[in-house]
Amino acid sequence: MFQKVFIMKELQCSQDFKLFASFGLLCVLVLLLVSCNDGLDDGSEVHGNQQDIPVVHITTPDSVGIDSKEVWVKGGNIRIIDGAGKECLNVKADFRGRGNSTWTMPKKPYAIKLAEKAEVLGMPRHKRWVLLANWMDRTLLRNDVSFQVARLAFPWTPRGEFVELFLNGEYRGNYYLCEQIKIDRNRVDIDEIEYSTDDITGGYILEFDKYAVNEKNHFYTRYKNYPVEIKEPDEDVIYSPEHPAFVYIKDYVDNIEETFENGTYEDITQLIDVWSFVDFFLVYNLVGNTEATHPKSCYFYKKRGGLLYAGPVWDFDWGTFRPGLKGLVLTSALWYGYLLEYDEFRALLKKRWLELKPQFESVQYYIGRKANWIRESNEDNFAMWPIDVVVNMDERLDFYEAVGRMRDVYLDRIDEIDAALASF
Repeated sequence: MFQKVFIMKELQCSQDFKLFASFGLLCVLVLLLVSCNDGLDDGSEVHGNQQDIPVVHITTPDSVGIDSKEVWVKGGNIRIIDGAGKECLNVKADFRGRGNSTWTMPKKPYAIKLAEKAEVLGMPRHKRWVLLANWMDRTLLRNDVSFQVARLAFPWTPRGEFVELFLNGEYRGNYYLCEQIKIDRNRVDIDEIEYSTDDITGGYILEFDKYAVNEKNHFYTRYKNYPVEIKEPDEDVIYSPEHPAFVYIKDYVDNIEETFENGTYEDITQLIDVWSFVDFFLVYNLVGNTEATHPKSCYFYKKRGGLLYAGPVWDFDWGTFRPGLKGLVLTSALWYGYLLEYDEFRALLKKRWLELKPQFESVQYYIGRKANWIRESNEDNFAMWPIDVVVNMDERLDFYEAVGRMRDVYLDRIDEIDAALASF
């Protein structure tokens, strides 16, 4: 009798184990199927769906649209609900359109000016913010991932968060709410030039951009004829080309080009921060951003009494992470045609690359985590805003195919740069 009972219990245990094993095998198979479906082995937890993504509600007086990038819509309101469903911001704000080529696209980007400085989704307090539309980007990730790459090298890169936007109660898709490039102790940490200051050696934020000709405070460089806009100080301080600050910074930039033409490497190091130019070159090469060849959206800043620094980086939704790019890019863009002639600069490139390469390699996992987080939001956005141009060559792919290709291209770029710099 005891033996029979023991056998029955053993059989029951065996059946229970088989059921448990079968269930475990099923779970493994499901996980494998999910992994095969998204192609992203990132070692991370899948975040869930778009309910985790913060929601931004913008309302304007009388539900007026935001139709101009010159005229602010004043007296509106912005309310933000974080990923946990908690209201984290509810303040008065003004709004306008922003961007150059991106403003002409179906899905519009916006600028935000809060009535008072405020922390936004964990980002430090400021009045000025932007909503990037990322319309051309099938992955929506190009700006965010490129910023993540830059954070590994630069002292400050714009921070941002993906959000769902509602404008006057109407769903407008997935946007990237991020910091604007501004002088601030938590952004570009340099001294501002005030209206009455006697010290005009800094600070300045410059943008080398072909659209600079549309702005009041712009000039062309002496030798390369690059168009440059003085972003800060703004027109409230620099009100004419004869203003001492305008004259100073134009002469400073022209002196850099003069020195590149006729000076030595040591002379150049007295005018520019060479390490920042190294980092700028590596980041743009990693993500395949060739817009510096125009140039377009290339920022530089100058501290008071200091050198000219390359960065912060900006604008990566066009033409980045495309397959087939070989070797180094930007070798003749901006002033890199000069810099790469110097053995000293090439040595710094190689040294910095070896220092940062392990961190750059880790970005492949960041791509996977962010893709998993926004996957449902991306599909809702793509249904609302289909892409009818071909610029990144992934517009006809589904989301995970496009993200998988992004990761593969990024890893390929690491190999290409590795091989190119090894020959230095």
